[in-house]
Amino acid sequence: MMPTMLVKNTLATLLAALCLTACNSDSSGNSGEEVVDPETPISPEDDPSSALNLPDTHFNYSNIELPEHYLVNDFPAGSQFQRAAIDMDNQPDHNLTTDAGATLGRVLFYDIKLSANGSVSCASCHIQENGFSDPKVLSVGFDGGETRRHSMGLTNATFYYSGKFFWDERADSLEEQTLMPFQDPVEMGLVLAELEEIVRNQDYYPALFEDAFGDPTVSSDRISRALAQFIRSMVSTTAKYDIARQDVSSPIRDFPQFTE
Repeated sequence: MMPTMLVKNTLATLLAALCLTACNSDSSGNSGEEVVDPETPISPEDDPSSALNLPDTHFNYSNIELPEHYLVNDFPAGSQFQRAAIDMDNQPDHNLTTDAGATLGRVLFYDIKLSANGSVSCASCHIQENGFSDPKVLSVGFDGGETRRHSMGLTNATFYYSGKFFWDERADSLEEQTLMPFQDPVEMGLVLAELEEIVRNQDYYPALFEDAFGDPTVSSDRISRALAQFIRSMVSTTAKYDIARQDVSSPIRDFPQFTE
């Protein structure tokens, strides 16, 4: 009995040793290397952009399908407005919206690091569920101070015909406007050199800038252009107004779905 038991124990030990050796070797015969499970999620350290939760392919920012009432001027003759919305697009030729550019702009728009103490972003005062405006009369800046005026809604900003922004239209373009809140002492409290440096120091931006502009160079001009592209993509096509508007031939007619 004892010899038989000894043989069994010896065989078990040898099999265990073989199993351990196999587990520590890869198919090339190299041993001692860690085998990475292909199902293991990629960490932000391996791929910085993975922390942004962006889709594998860009959202469609550059070719938004517009309903007919954006494309046709159906105002009666003699009315104040004689243009279709599409004819009032303020998008400049030097900054046409691309999916990659607007994606970069989206990340910049929601990044709270781009303020003096890392506490507020553009989205803090321009909230999507409120038409990219703020339900508060005055918004709160990075250090708790209140802004001087109510936050403007950004929806359909691309169709604002004059192309000038802020309530007093002091910004001659959307590209110019996007940099002003960063430099406001109440809103975000930076100067442009600081803004650029903060962006350069984030490891998820180089790939986004390269995708949008062809190389990873960070500049305030590129920041403004990307933000403007994202903001111009904020087009309302499925709001209650848009749905009701499809049922009437003119915007001055009564909307059957609306009540007084």
